[in-house]
Amino acid sequence: MVSPMKIIGVIGSNSTTTYAPLVVHEAHESSVKEEQLVLVEDHTRSAKYLGVIRRVVRYDPFLLPYRRTAYADNPDLVEHGAAPFGSAYVYLIGTLTNGFLGEVTLPPNPGSKVFVIERGDSLNVELGKGLNVGRHKYSGIPIPLYAHYLPYHIAVIGSTGTGKSRLVKILVDEILEKTNFSVIIFDHTGIDYVGFYPESCVVRSSDIILEPDIVSELMLTRTKLYRERTTYEKYFLFATVYYLALKTGTLTPSGQQQLEGFVRASRLPMNMDIQQVLSNLDFNQLMKGLKKGVEWDIDEFKGALRAVSQSVGRGRESSALIRAVISTDLRLGKSFFENLAKRRMHPREVVEKSLQERLTIVDMSHDFDLVTKRYVISSILNEVWKKVEEVKGPINMVVAIDEAHNYASEDAYGSVEDIEKVAREGRKWGYGLILATQRVIDIAPRIRGNINTVFFSKLQTVNDFRELAGYVDLGGISGSSLSILGAREFYVAGLMNPLRVPMLLTVKEVTQ
Repeated sequence: MVSPMKIIGVIGSNSTTTYAPLVVHEAHESSVKEEQLVLVEDHTRSAKYLGVIRRVVRYDPFLLPYRRTAYADNPDLVEHGAAPFGSAYVYLIGTLTNGFLGEVTLPPNPGSKVFVIERGDSLNVELGKGLNVGRHKYSGIPIPLYAHYLPYHIAVIGSTGTGKSRLVKILVDEILEKTNFSVIIFDHTGIDYVGFYPESCVVRSSDIILEPDIVSELMLTRTKLYRERTTYEKYFLFATVYYLALKTGTLTPSGQQQLEGFVRASRLPMNMDIQQVLSNLDFNQLMKGLKKGVEWDIDEFKGALRAVSQSVGRGRESSALIRAVISTDLRLGKSFFENLAKRRMHPREVVEKSLQERLTIVDMSHDFDLVTKRYVISSILNEVWKKVEEVKGPINMVVAIDEAHNYASEDAYGSVEDIEKVAREGRKWGYGLILATQRVIDIAPRIRGNINTVFFSKLQTVNDFRELAGYVDLGGISGSSLSILGAREFYVAGLMNPLRVPMLLTVKEVTQ
């Protein structure tokens, strides 16, 4: 194994089971690079270790920054008397025994020889089979990722231009080829994934029906009246249900009387009576009616608002109604209701399509309002949970969310709660997330803390690196190491990584 490899130095004193100092051989100082894989041979124990080089440093005993010498005043002397040398650290991945990696229980002895692995065929180690998204940058060794950790959630983090979406595409292709998982991709811009797959895989977000409670929440958010939820929630919720029930013909006379009776008694806590009222409405028929198409008219909806308000106020118009009607005109407008009328696909159809055909891409570019996009994601994530309740077992589904900082941040009202639920509970049901984002700090901590595999490249800010280091073991990687990475170069860390420490991958090229 050793013959084709080049010796680059020896292990120095103070080695541990995590890392060991490397004293670099003088003849090879110019060829030692961070992230090279190395083999450490400890002849005293007949042990071999696999490791990766990090924290490469150059020293000179005569040019110490805190000690003044003659070289500082006579730079020409450097050429004749300086004695530079290199050192680094080898972060230990595991012990090598009969081609398999084992746990490091004893540090390598000082004096152990260190060989650089420059070709994949130089190392005979069994890493198993898994998802192949790329190869180790310097050795070219493929690093298969453990697919059984897909439900434990993945984050792909990097600044603009690092190739996040290309990595996600490669990962999705590997999932579809090598596992039985289905995938739903939310393409934020409609250009990163849609063009790489058949048109039959694509669903426009503007076609997806929003359930009545989501429509009313969307209205509250768009009109900014959510800040006074206790006053306006019942107006928009019951006006929406009332309007849709009349339009779809699913509100029976007795149901209409019950609805009006509830509205008159709306001073009671909503959670005590809402189920009683809504249980008398056939929501399955209502959703079927929405699939056939509903004519949304802003003036008729304002009439529904007035009907609800007058029941609440016992026939009197209130200032709250006036504000609700004005906000409906100014902040919603006709275009909002026209877009609602175009929605004919139930969120459940998206889930069923993905389970049957393995892949569905939701093109989010057809909805221009970020709030609407959040509720589209929310409705589909909730339908997956309904499917889990039906099968009462693992569903084997991965949901990939592009530009996830728009949907999974602390203030992403409408979607962050649903993403958090998947992050917290999904692994028990084979329900995983892939979140691609520019900034780790923009992912809510409750979600971030449940992500167990991270791909990361060059980051936006120093704060992002600190945040990343707070919940991922970086294994000696420094912020300066990330800053020099090129496109398609990502570290992988966490449960899916078959090696102990984060490894630098060159991601495969994307093909059409």
